[in-house]
Amino acid sequence: MVQMSTFEFMRAVKKGDAKSKTLLITPFEIRANEFSQMLPTSKVGWFC
Repeated sequence: MVQMSTFEFMRAVKKGDAKSKTLLITPFEIRANEFSQMLPTSKVGWFC
């Protein structure tokens, strides 16, 4: 199995189907501005 980060995986999913929706669940704190830097074309719907 190929090792990839969560962000790399999400990019690959979006590359295969740009209309697909993804859900990122993590026990770590991610700020919206950090997320948008890593995946600038992804729309952020909600942060907790």
